[in-house]
Amino acid sequence: MSAERDAEVVSANEMGGGLHQLMVRAFSIASEAGELARPIHLLAALAIGDGPIASSLVLVNHDRPLARETDPLPGRGGGSSYLARQADEAAREFASARGDLAGPEHLLVALIDQGDPEVVAALSNSDLGMSALRVAALRLLGSPVDLPPVAMPPLIPAGTMDRPPYSWLISKMRRGPGCKLARITCRYAGFTALDGSGHCRISKNEPR
Repeated sequence: MSAERDAEVVSANEMGGGLHQLMVRAFSIASEAGELARPIHLLAALAIGDGPIASSLVLVNHDRPLARETDPLPGRGGGSSYLARQADEAAREFASARGDLAGPEHLLVALIDQGDPEVVAALSNSDLGMSALRVAALRLLGSPVDLPPVAMPPLIPAGTMDRPPYSWLISKMRRGPGCKLARITCRYAGFTALDGSGHCRISKNEPR
């Protein structure tokens, strides 16, 4: 899907809330690197924004800069990856279930609960832990701090958008289930945990 279409979808769904500007900023950050926006770019957009969530992420951005400052909403950006799309949809559904307009707090909770490896690494290498950041976001929303993880929308079928096909994943799964690289590759491709043979387990509900 084109960057223009991504921006139109975001605009149509989020014009009344803070998530619209965050997503367009994330598209712009990714575009400067010649990439589709991934969850790490959404985290970067949160870190260089305004408000209490951005303030909470200052140390994260200082320890390992996620992105440099950009001009305010410079164009439509580079478009969305399938994992960024999932995080965006999860944040919107989380907000909708509460009767809220989606904003930074909803997106941060969705990103943490999604567990993308790049986001986990960025947050784990800072003085702030993911649990503390999640609690802070939930408190800002007035939600219980022990709220269960937000539901992630189903992934798109393998081989569509930028999600790798099964054949690509199987070619990478040759190092055994204990290999960190194999686990990360499996998680990036959107599959479940590795089985004993070093291959990813495929959910019965997995779209093909």
